[in-house]
Amino acid sequence: MKFICTRNILLSAIRNLLSLTSNRSTLPILAHALLETTPTGLTVLGTNLETGFQGSYDVTVQKPGRVTVNARALCDVIKELDPEHPITWQADEKHVIKLVSGNSRFTLHGLSADDYPQLPAFDEPAQFSIPSSALLTCLQQVLPAVPDQDQRFVLQSVLITISTQPTQESPAIELVATDGHRLVIAESDAGTWTTSAPQQLTALIPKKAAQLLAALLAQEETLEVPIAISKKLFCVTVKNVILTSRLVEGTYPNYQQVIPVLNGARMEIDRDNFEEALHRVAVVSRDQTQAVRLALTPDTLTIHAQNADVGEGTESIPAVVADKEFKAGFNARYLLDALRTCPGKRLQLHMKEPLSPCVLVCPGGQSGWKHVIMPVR
Repeated sequence: MKFICTRNILLSAIRNLLSLTSNRSTLPILAHALLETTPTGLTVLGTNLETGFQGSYDVTVQKPGRVTVNARALCDVIKELDPEHPITWQADEKHVIKLVSGNSRFTLHGLSADDYPQLPAFDEPAQFSIPSSALLTCLQQVLPAVPDQDQRFVLQSVLITISTQPTQESPAIELVATDGHRLVIAESDAGTWTTSAPQQLTALIPKKAAQLLAALLAQEETLEVPIAISKKLFCVTVKNVILTSRLVEGTYPNYQQVIPVLNGARMEIDRDNFEEALHRVAVVSRDQTQAVRLALTPDTLTIHAQNADVGEGTESIPAVVADKEFKAGFNARYLLDALRTCPGKRLQLHMKEPLSPCVLVCPGGQSGWKHVIMPVR
């Protein structure tokens, strides 16, 4: 196996799939990436048995072949190489890999490609297509609410629903995530059906696959992203990369029943002012709850945080208050995550009682963005 490529092509390919590899796995080969050359170019694959990454890249192939190599070690080597010099890659029958770039020489020990797990196979056509920018925005809005660990395994996923309502001309995609303390809903109607429109497509995408998809989308300018969903698999193509993931099995909670009816906003406020003030005051609140207290008075929102070991902080900012004086406590990180992903310049807060669910939306509710946050005592 022998090929020549630029440093940046190989580095980009390996960096993208690093999140799928693990040196702690009971299967050592899962820490590896599979590189395969054909007369037409280089294919780089990675998998954690749940999600599969397959990227195709233009390189100068001198001898076809295939080999696996530790992805972390390869990435560490490549990122130190001079990008001005091309990389010559050569692997022999004993899986010994030699890299030459300028005056640099490296030898890495790989494993047989025959032992590499097969990626999830997906042969069905894509049913839906959406601009990458729209999908990325939705993912960035919901991902902070997906827990890394939870006894309810289904919560460690993003719920994706694609459907066409009778009043809509185009299909809408809805992404939902919750960790039990907050619920985030993001919507977009920028997509189109690429096959005959089914009544609805629903999938539970594992968090790691959703994070990798967001990372891939962030690297590209706006392009159309085809999506296919079967009973057990999710497949999306981002330019030269095919990302395939097994779906999480289970029933997602009925999140609609926890969203309170919006009966008028208690407050409307400038998003940037709120985020900047909250970020400053929250520095004091470094305990486990990261609690801050919001107090509404006529035309003013006051943010207060207190920590017995650190001290306290307070800041007041202008707000349009539509109700009498009101106080409620929140986890500052949850609020900041909401403010960072809010698509509008202004924000509304809906909340019936100090301990009832708080709903954050944009005025008019047309953005398809909604956060439900449970208060703290």
